[in-house]
Amino acid sequence: MTDFVYSDLADPHRQRARAILRAHPDVRRYFGTNAGSLVIVLVLMTLQISLATWVANLGWWAVFALAYAVGAFLNHGLLVMLHECAHNLVLPRRIGNILTGVLAGLPIILINALAWSAYHLGHHAHQGMYSRDYDVPSRWEARLIGHSAPAKALWVLLAPLVLLTRPLRGRRQLARLAGNRWVLLNLFAQLVFGLSVGILVGGKAVAYMIASLFFSIGLHPLGGRLIQEHFLTVRTQDTYSYYGPLNRVAFNVGYHNEHHDFPGVPWHRLPAIRRLAPEAYDPLVSYGSWTGLLLRFLARRDLDLFQRLVRTEPKARPPAS
Repeated sequence: MTDFVYSDLADPHRQRARAILRAHPDVRRYFGTNAGSLVIVLVLMTLQISLATWVANLGWWAVFALAYAVGAFLNHGLLVMLHECAHNLVLPRRIGNILTGVLAGLPIILINALAWSAYHLGHHAHQGMYSRDYDVPSRWEARLIGHSAPAKALWVLLAPLVLLTRPLRGRRQLARLAGNRWVLLNLFAQLVFGLSVGILVGGKAVAYMIASLFFSIGLHPLGGRLIQEHFLTVRTQDTYSYYGPLNRVAFNVGYHNEHHDFPGVPWHRLPAIRRLAPEAYDPLVSYGSWTGLLLRFLARRDLDLFQRLVRTEPKARPPAS
């Protein structure tokens, strides 16, 4: 393909959520927070920092092997908890979620938790709108990668760096975030944390954490999530769920349709949404293997970065006469 799949259809999640609420009004009991996620953040942070300290005294092969085998799962868990914080699903007050998100983001090193949260909420509010949804690949990115398996593999491998380039499409929002005190404080905390680890523990510890990030959303069994959530395999469906076994270590992040329908439901209750409304979710295309999906994406020439649904954006109102 040479361009995205365009549609003037509305975001399906609001419509489906309204239908489920009419049929199952008790779905509201699943809304809320999960303070246990803060405990999970602290445990994952402790494990990741402990492993980084331990591997700093080993060879470089051990740094990358441990990052692939263990660190990727810990880092991915922190990313999911950061996502929970973006939706205020950890603690009742916004400030508690902000601080928990900052904590969760420290071992991730390269991702500013609060800036990412702003872009992620934009993805929910404007799904598929090219100028507002930075989950949609950039056109230059899709053209550069094309159809070849090696190029797509390189794109998956470098996904964290690629994702950092997309906000450049919206320079005004980028400028606003650059002046946001919480984003700046988050950046300061990241710099202090990264420099402290590098000075006190060593460069291998920092390399382990960065490698864990790249593996957690890259060429790894977890990397299929990058393709699973919104890449088209059915032209009329632009969000997909994953119901495979890795949800057990990925805190149910595979339940993506359920999450988009009800972003006020914390991770531990998402399977209950599917059980409550099987008539809404069973007919949808879903996946059972992230690894299989990633290999399929790499192997098939017809699956490229243009396989995303882009919605027609609302036109600006004419000025009053």
